[in-house]
This record gives sequence, C-alpha cells and structure tokens, in this order.
Amino acid sequence: MRAVDLFAGAGGWSTAAVRCGIEVVEAVNHWPTAVATHQANHPTTRHTCASLHGYDPRRVSPAPDLVLASPSCTGHTRARGRERAHHDEARATAHAVTDLVDAWRPDWLVVENVAEFLLWDRYPAWRMDLECMGYRIAHTVLCAADFGYAARRRRVYIAATRTSAPIRLPVQPLFSPRRAVAEVIDWSDPGEPIEGRFGATTLAQIEAGRVAHGRRFLCPYYGSQRAEARTDPVDRPCGAVTTHDRYLVINGDHARFLSIPELLSLQGFPPDYLLCGTRADQIKQIGNAVHVGMGERVLKEIFSQVRDTA
Repeated sequence: MRAVDLFAGAGGWSTAAVRCGIEVVEAVNHWPTAVATHQANHPTTRHTCASLHGYDPRRVSPAPDLVLASPSCTGHTRARGRERAHHDEARATAHAVTDLVDAWRPDWLVVENVAEFLLWDRYPAWRMDLECMGYRIAHTVLCAADFGYAARRRRVYIAATRTSAPIRLPVQPLFSPRRAVAEVIDWSDPGEPIEGRFGATTLAQIEAGRVAHGRRFLCPYYGSQRAEARTDPVDRPCGAVTTHDRYLVINGDHARFLSIPELLSLQGFPPDYLLCGTRADQIKQIGNAVHVGMGERVLKEIFSQVRDTA
C-alpha cells in the first residue's frame, strides 16, 4: 500500500504508517526544518518542501492508495486566543486536502486534528465535498491517556473510505489504566537549583505544588494552568504536549523543563527519533506532530476491517 503524508511535519503519521507496513512515498510540508527531520527518519520517502496550495498532484504517479493529513489546527483550537485574520487562512488548509483527494481519488483518507475541527462552520461543506466524491465518512474523538499513554492529548480522527458503509474507528475504552507521567520522566536528571532562578509568581506556584504533591510534581509554565497557579501530580497523565516548553519538572529543590526524549515518549515516538533544528524548533515539531501511537491504533483498526471484508 502506498501513502502520501500531507502536512507531514516531523512525521507522526508517517511513523505510524510504517509501523503498519505502509509505504510512505511522498511527504509534503512547508517548513524546511520539519522536512529535514522527516527526511532524516524516513530517507526512502520523497520529500517536497512547499505549501499545498498549488501543489501538483501529478508528482505522485500512480496515485496513492492512502492519504494521511493533519491540516493546520491553529484556527480551530481553543488555545488560539482571540480570533485573528490568519486563523481563516489556517482553517482553509483543510480544503487543500479535499482538492488533492479529488485529483487522486485514493481508497482511503485519514485526517487528524483538534476536536474543535468538527465545530468549524465549513466542516459540513468540507465533509459533503468528500461524500460527493463517493466517500463514506466516520470520525471519532480520542484521548491518548485513555489508551495507556502518559499525556492527555485529545484529537479527532476522520476516515473517508470507499467502503460500502463507514469504517468503524476506535472508541474510548470503558476502562483502561492510565499511565503515570512519572514513568516517562528521567528522575536521574534533577535539573538546576530552583533558588534564584525564577520570579515570585513561579516560586509561589512551586511552593503551592509542594504543599499539594510533595517533592515531585509538574509546574505548568504558561497557559491557563499557570494563570490559575495550578500544579499537576506525576502519578497520572500530564496535559497535552504543546509547541512550547510548558511543564517544569520539580524534583525536590531542583527544576527543569521536560526533556526532548521525554516529550518524544509522550507523543509515542521512539526514543532515538532524530530531530533537526534548535530546541525550540524540536519542541514545536513534537507538539505539532500526530501522536504516533494513536495514529498506529487508528490505522490498524481501519485496515483490520478491510482485511476482514476482503
């Protein structure tokens, strides 16, 4: 089976696909650093560094069997803040996916995005475009923590297929033990002394965390949790990995941000996955990536049904 990965980023979808025995023949992304990362880990894939607007579908011949896509989520996510002009442009990237599907007519399309994608005012029209092409649509909203991963990453997965009925997608388990983020953290690296390193707001937040959780916990460094002076215990999954340094690991009188290997693990990547760019670039790539473990689970569910009906 041949696949194309659109908005490929660091390669979350591609890594999941390869684990399922799928050949990723083309990966497209507009950011050179992410393309370099993808190329370092998927050297047999052809790479195109470009926007999808104006991308020539004839670059892939014969047409792919499967299209994987994770269009920009910045216009949909609640974390975007107040509405800005560029959010419409970000949301419109989803239309580039349907344009290419119309050109290729693959057997399968699988899309990942934030759950708010379903609330987009253009989503009904976007879905109708696919239905008019003869696709059956199914979607599911899943949280990685419900499937044994140590971060609460909630995403929608949409499958468009040429099957006679919509494909079944995974659903949230009725019960699944949640993995503690403490299992991912390398406690042998305590970081640097807290004293003299942080301002009064962070120090007060850390002190409140000590009262609530003891010597080891996570301290959110930005976002709504920081504004609420919240801290997180390490005996349960942490919040979603984002595109910035978000969590301080408090280990006694020392602190550090979650490391790159820890962030990779939280996103389901193998620990030896190569990342290009600065630390800030690497964190952005990890935070933007499709969760590898969840992508693999969704693809396996889809293609197990295909085999059963073949």
